[in-house]
Amino acid sequence: RNSSVKRSVDFLLFGQALKNMGVPIHLLIVGRGYGEKFLRLSDSLGLGSDVTIAGEVSDPGSCYNVMDLLCLCSVSEGFPNVILEAVKHKVPVISTDVSDLKLFFLQDWQVVRVGDVNGLAIAACKVFKMQETELKVLTDVQAKKFKLHCDSTKIHKKMEKVFHGT
Repeated sequence: RNSSVKRSVDFLLFGQALKNMGVPIHLLIVGRGYGEKFLRLSDSLGLGSDVTIAGEVSDPGSCYNVMDLLCLCSVSEGFPNVILEAVKHKVPVISTDVSDLKLFFLQDWQVVRVGDVNGLAIAACKVFKMQETELKVLTDVQAKKFKLHCDSTKIHKKMEKVFHGT
């Protein structure tokens, strides 16, 4: 959804930074709340036909299947489900530093400070320059770290301790 917390404008600025670096791009935006004003901003940044707004989709998996990268620009997230979904679909992820995401990634370069669109663009370029074997290692590590830190059984046990004082 388009809200100030998601920093959707930063996502467009990230795309513009990549384009200025000579990287061929096409941004896919999924969610509700992206209207004419957002499209005009996209056009004013020189992105025009390089942006597709899919709106809400019933099968997000179909979106991940066409992604080379997921970029999260949020200023705050409780638990970023979109990243979990991307990891599940073996999509490399870069993100702003929200929700302790550094715990979920082997390399610090995948997480940049909020608002650092150039840092996100540099991280994206690292991903785009990777060979297929390097990408597989990256996505495998993402999956392993998420499983380690997001194991539902472990989380349930921790919650039981909190609620029952054991």
